[in-house]
Amino acid sequence: MIDEALTTLVNLRDVGGLRVAGGRRTRRGVLLRSDAPLADDRAPDVTAWPPRTVIDLRSAGEGADIHPLAAVARIESVPLNTAAGLRRLLDGGPGEGLIPVYREMLAHAGAQFAAIAKLIAGAPAPILVHCAAGKDRTGTLVTVLLAAVGVEPTEIVADYTRTDANMARVLSRARAADLAAGRPDVVTDLVTRRPDLVRAPAEAVEEVLSILADAGGAASWLLANGLSADGLLRLRARLVDDAPVSRRA
Repeated sequence: MIDEALTTLVNLRDVGGLRVAGGRRTRRGVLLRSDAPLADDRAPDVTAWPPRTVIDLRSAGEGADIHPLAAVARIESVPLNTAAGLRRLLDGGPGEGLIPVYREMLAHAGAQFAAIAKLIAGAPAPILVHCAAGKDRTGTLVTVLLAAVGVEPTEIVADYTRTDANMARVLSRARAADLAAGRPDVVTDLVTRRPDLVRAPAEAVEEVLSILADAGGAASWLLANGLSADGLLRLRARLVDDAPVSRRA
């Protein structure tokens, strides 16, 4: 019997329906998040599929030369930060956990976050954003986006921690993909040497929210990193039901 985890995305979800300050909710069918698609995957059982735009946060060499969804979607490669790639995660000191990784992303990849926010504000939907596991780079990015449009912090934390229950299957998929491609089995090394990095604990995403709050909020942080005020309005209109639309839209 074929392991379902090897033929289906296992950390995929629509971030629609989350509560936004003021009684609104995020739009369904606009922004999806997931682990990395594989060439032989079956179509997942979600309404907003296939995506029309895919934002791949991985660095060169982490996936296939041709993206598995290239035939159906516009692929945007925006390497978010190699510190969250499997190979770089192994370089950290034992027991440091995810918080230093997320701090580094926010400290050094602000321009990429802003560029992705601009893409999501205007690219054809549904939009799928993914990295390798759909946990660290994807989780940090989605946290910034949701916070910037006013999603309640408890909803952001709950969405992030949903990944924790999926990690065993995510790791099985990643290991199988590496072996099939003849790449080193980095996953086994990671699980063995850095078990602190293969979870999705609430304290990690809470640290991201705290850093953003110290910067005046996620919206202010994106603006400081290059997103225009009009781009922020468009992002809100895109992701939130009944959000105000820019007059220049």
